[in-house]
Amino acid sequence: MSYVHWAPRPTKQWQHRNTTMMWSPTDARKTPRHIFVPDWQARRGVRGDHLYAAGRYCAKKKPDVIILAGDMGDFPSCSDWDRKKWDFGTRSYDHDIRALEHALQIFLTPIVAETEKTGWVPRIIITLGNHENRVDRALERTDMHKWIDAIETPTEVYSRYGIEVFPFLEPVMVDGIAYCHYFPQPLTGRPIGGMMSTMLKTVGFSFSMGHVQTLDMASRTLANGQVHRGLKAGAFYMHDEDFKGPQGNLHWRGIYQKNELDGFGDYSGMDIHMTYLLREHGPDKALFIRDPDPEWTGVVTPWSPLA
Repeated sequence: MSYVHWAPRPTKQWQHRNTTMMWSPTDARKTPRHIFVPDWQARRGVRGDHLYAAGRYCAKKKPDVIILAGDMGDFPSCSDWDRKKWDFGTRSYDHDIRALEHALQIFLTPIVAETEKTGWVPRIIITLGNHENRVDRALERTDMHKWIDAIETPTEVYSRYGIEVFPFLEPVMVDGIAYCHYFPQPLTGRPIGGMMSTMLKTVGFSFSMGHVQTLDMASRTLANGQVHRGLKAGAFYMHDEDFKGPQGNLHWRGIYQKNELDGFGDYSGMDIHMTYLLREHGPDKALFIRDPDPEWTGVVTPWSPLA
């Protein structure tokens, strides 16, 4: 009897980029610090106070890496779900992309100010979400090659503001943590669901994801003492979403800070509620997301992501 030789197909390895330095004016901090910022879903006309507050918090705590979970822009003009709504024809992609840029300016303003003051330069990463992917799907429906040079895509906006961009559903490993907008089921492509402890067992390593409007965490300790941690946090915006209804909008909103990362998946975590951020670090007056400031000069040399 002869057997067919089997060998696994070669696979592309996830980019594993650890923090190259720990920023500490007194050399007191020896381990990396991450701040994970969940989905903004920013669109024209909604409040942006929380973005400024989060930027001020990051400037105060000076993390080595800031991770944006994806879905930072809403892009309702490219939505597949509500194309039959009466107001769909009035939506504008130009408004959507300009709202995203304005939201980035609000968030980055205190960060860049601190960079110029102290020399702290964080590495900022985004793992693109399904809302940014709406743009790609809309372009595919209208002959992408015809229009791709006529508009600015979310990836181009993020890159112009010094942010490392990782494609939709392509995880990036940083200091032992896998970051992705969500982790899909291998056969269906749908997000892995269920209890966080089950998700952590299914994924098999420490991970953090956005996408789902909740806060959920779990940890497990392996026989060798290594600790894996799972984090799901997908909401950081002040407005309510109509499709979720009055009760569905009663969910946690905030950011998440990770201290003492050991490089193998363990860390000491703390969730920072949006109410606290607005009270302690909010702006003096209400901010609304509208159009970006063309004179905004926050991104200056040596502003660049750490490689």
